[in-house]
Formats: sequence, C-alpha cells, structure tokens
Amino acid sequence: MASFTRSVAYPWALTGVFGAVHLVVTIIPYSLSIGGGGVISFGLVSGPIIGFLLGPFFGTIAVLIGSMAGGFVNPSIALFGLLTPLAPATGAFVAGSFRVRGPRIKSVAPVFIVYVLAFVFFIFGPIGIYALGFLWLHFIACFLVLFFLVPGVGRQLSDALHLEPNSKYLQSFFAIWLVSFIAVMADHLVGSTIASYVYSAGMDPEALALIFIGVAFIYPWERLPASVITAVVLFVTSVSLAKTYFDLPTLPGIPSAPLEIPPEELEELSG
Repeated sequence: MASFTRSVAYPWALTGVFGAVHLVVTIIPYSLSIGGGGVISFGLVSGPIIGFLLGPFFGTIAVLIGSMAGGFVNPSIALFGLLTPLAPATGAFVAGSFRVRGPRIKSVAPVFIVYVLAFVFFIFGPIGIYALGFLWLHFIACFLVLFFLVPGVGRQLSDALHLEPNSKYLQSFFAIWLVSFIAVMADHLVGSTIASYVYSAGMDPEALALIFIGVAFIYPWERLPASVITAVVLFVTSVSLAKTYFDLPTLPGIPSAPLEIPPEELEELSG
C-alpha cells in the first residue's frame, strides 16, 4: 500500500474550496423572498450539502464565508444584511451535526436545541403571537429529529448516513433526504425568524403576520423540492465517495487516517 499523510491544513483547505463553491452557488437565484424584496438563492441547497460533507464545524465556517462573500457579489440575496448568512449556516450546522460519530444524542441534541431556540425567538418576537400557524411544517421537521433517538430506528438511520460499498441504497437515500429536509427547514426557520424582526421595523406586526400566514402553505412548495435536490446531490456524492479513497477528516468522530492506495492503482493514477 502506498500511503500519504494528510496535512493539518487539509481540513482548512477543504473549507476554503467549499466556501468558494458556496459563493458561486449562492449568487444563483432560487425563488423570490416574502414580499418580493429580494431573492432566495440556491445557497439553501448548498448549505446543507457542505455541512453534511464537512461536518458541523468546518461546514458551517465554509458556508458563512461563502454567504458573506456572496452578499457582496450579489446584494439582492443579502435580505437581512450581515444577518443573512446565519440561515444557510444553520442548515450546514444541522446537516453536519447528524454526521457526528458516537452516541446519537451528541448529534441530535445540537439540532434539537437549534430548533427550540429558533421557535422561542420567533414565537416571542414581533409577530409570533399572530403567526403561529406559519410554523406548522417546522414543527413537523423538529418532530422528525426525534426519530434519530428511537431505539433501533435511530441507529439504522445514523448508520445509513455513512455509505459504504455494501450499503442499502434505498435506506441510505431516505436517511439522507430526512437530514436534508430537517436542515433545509432549519435554514428557513432561522431566516423567517430574522425576517420577522427585520421587516417589523417598518411594517405593522399584524400586517406582517398576515403575509407570513398567507405563505404558510406556499413555502413548502419551495422547501420540499429543495430538500429533494439536496438529497439527490448528497446521495450521488456519497455513493461516489464510498467507491474512492478520498476521505473527509473534517467529520467529528472519523479518524483522519493516512490515504492508502494499492500499488497497482497508484501506477494507473500516475500513468
């Protein structure tokens, strides 16, 4: 076996690369924001993808960097100014947290805390008392988080997120979609919470709440396709990674072992 030792700078190099990828994706419009005051970009898809691949720490940093840079390149996506990157960064953090190896509570607890805090800030915010119905799909997403703690089922879902050549693909795709949906909805919950504070500064809270309630059954048509797109990209990427010697040492609980390549394949790679 030929062995190559990873540099300590390797995770940060990946962070920079994926931050640049997120920057490019972020400037691509996905849909109009509430009220048409700007656009929501494909960053809502790339955020969870990067978090899933790099983990909750490096993935979140990469998305923060890419989102902040994207806001300068295309100001129309910076709906909430400097607060805008918090939404896609949340999606990255949530997706990455599910990939943490070890006791499932270590991966589920941070996600659940994110949802609870966002609910508290929304409900006790300027329009929370008038727009509780807006949160119906977010409550479902939060409930689905608990599936990862159900004995037996939770272990299968967690294991299915780490594809191997002999993995059951249908089970893995469902687990990846579930994480994608929860992450995309976390992004939306944080973004909506920020919006409720920012927009209420120049609008009557009750009038703003009516807008939120008015789109309560419209935003799922935006977020559900986004979760499917995210899941498909992640599934294809995960299947490809499972067949290669490329590892991602940014994922907590996964040792950063040297890259080992059989001599015969090393000869093919070297030409």
